Amino acid sequence: MNNTVTPQSDRRSFPFDFLDVVLEADYFRVGPGQQRFLQMARDLYALVNPAYGMLEYSVTRHSKTGIIDLERGLPGIFWGNFLGPEYTAMLGWEKLEALGRELPVTVERLPDDGVLIVLGGNVLDSGTPEMLARAEAVEQFLGEEYFSKTSPPKPLPFSMKDALAGKVPPEVLRKYLMPPKPKQGEVPEFRFRELRQKRQEEWERSGGITVEELIEEVGLGIKGPGGVIMVDAATGKAYDLPGEMFGEEGEEEEPG
Repeated sequence: MNNTVTPQSDRRSFPFDFLDVVLEADYFRVGPGQQRFLQMARDLYALVNPAYGMLEYSVTRHSKTGIIDLERGLPGIFWGNFLGPEYTAMLGWEKLEALGRELPVTVERLPDDGVLIVLGGNVLDSGTPEMLARAEAVEQFLGEEYFSKTSPPKPLPFSMKDALAGKVPPEVLRKYLMPPKPKQGEVPEFRFRELRQKRQEEWERSGGITVEELIEEVGLGIKGPGGVIMVDAATGKAYDLPGEMFGEEGEEEEPG
């Protein structure tokens, strides 16, 4: 149970593309927790100056999109959406300002000419039919050609706790957590591309640590072909993805 803000650069950037902030859901149920988190996200955006970021209840996030690949387009609309100046230049401020007037969402212009779009209400309600419909309406207003997802958002019919406990069949996990391959949408010209490519090359020449070396260094083993490890903070158990949660690779994906 968590929320996350994920600034991300384009996929060819310096290897450390993601910056996550995760909090327990109870933090957002009472008091000023949500507004404090939102302000922290603004401050983090100003510090990192990313191309993209999201704020979302993690369960709903998984129901809306698969792996984020900004080179294919925006992954969807979430409870909170940071779009850097390359996106506002592509979408146009006339459209973004009209979005705030015509739909019940908040559109906030940021100091670097980026934008923060917030759906409203409590982030923990972002998986309700009303909020999913609002997110879909924002996507349609901005233009579906800018998005990479190929299926509409839908609530998960299981909890992530049950998924981690092995109580959900692998074929169901694949259907909801691994959507169809994203389509190619329109994308902006990302900032600092040449500099990031140069840093990537420098990192590779320096013999930068690989995922496998990092896992070995912290004492975990990659047990399956996925090469992805997730650790449940509550139990300390490490999961090999997709091997342990989604079944063996090579199985046909169940039609949506």
